[in-house]
Amino acid sequence: MIGDCRSLPCIQRRAYLLELLADMEPPVQPIPATEDRNWKVCSQNYAPGKNIPVDTELGFGAVELEENCPAKDQREPEVEDGKMPNLAGKSVKAARGALDSGTSITVTDAAGDRIVLMESNWQVCAQSPSPGVALRGQPVEFTAVKFEETGP
Repeated sequence: MIGDCRSLPCIQRRAYLLELLADMEPPVQPIPATEDRNWKVCSQNYAPGKNIPVDTELGFGAVELEENCPAKDQREPEVEDGKMPNLAGKSVKAARGALDSGTSITVTDAAGDRIVLMESNWQVCAQSPSPGVALRGQPVEFTAVKFEETGP
């Protein structure tokens, strides 16, 4: 049974998760991201107290400690009816994940002088093709800024 993990400190959530997954194959190995104490859990994909199978994938929504949790989880962007979704304001990582893995994607810094390495830290501020345009294998271009910045 999984309890409500949102109010627990990171160390306790991490210990709970490792204990919960201890018997899973292959053995769970903690990675540095699980030791980051600057984040808090805002949501989880299964309600507290719900019995779930051990092979269930758990999902958690998190923000940095100084941020407020969103009122509700955002849906992952996705292509509908073969048309380009509106990806403005989404992370470059989420925007890339919304498109077919074979899509040629170019990401440019709106300031023009930085390389976009950690795509989850950057938000799309402009895109080509525009939202609603049919996707037919053409290249996609995103202009992006870091989340703490405003785009053109």
